[in-house]
Amino acid sequence: MKKSFLILAIAAFAISCQNKTNTTDSVNTDQKDTLTNQTEFIDKEHTSQISLDWNGTYKATLPCADCPGIETVVSLFTDNTFKISSHYIDREVVVEDAGEIMWHDNGNQIHLKGKDTDLQFRVIENGIIQLDTNGNEIEGSLKEFYTFEKLEE
Repeated sequence: MKKSFLILAIAAFAISCQNKTNTTDSVNTDQKDTLTNQTEFIDKEHTSQISLDWNGTYKATLPCADCPGIETVVSLFTDNTFKISSHYIDREVVVEDAGEIMWHDNGNQIHLKGKDTDLQFRVIENGIIQLDTNGNEIEGSLKEFYTFEKLEE
């Protein structure tokens, strides 16, 4: 009888430990899911589109391979349209275009689509940063030239 009781006690203890392990695993999994969801969460109330005074006129002198630079002015309007003008310094060449602003889901990046324009920018306080065709910041020694400063109106 003592052997039966001992075997029964060991079995009960083993089952109890196994249930605690499974409970702990499920809690850890739930915690991991919560952390994952928190890191993927985008705060839609504090995006550049909502929080910043993004409409206005921005200016930068972009690098040019065969001229001193391209003086570029981008105007963003609250009706989600834009105008862009690029003047090649030391030349009589001016290129102008207009079109629509499309905001990315993150609310911090815009895509300018016009007849001849297909550009992406990250919207920052008092400026915009031109991005490469993949939507990443331009790196390298010329990086600073791709930041447009907002002009006083």
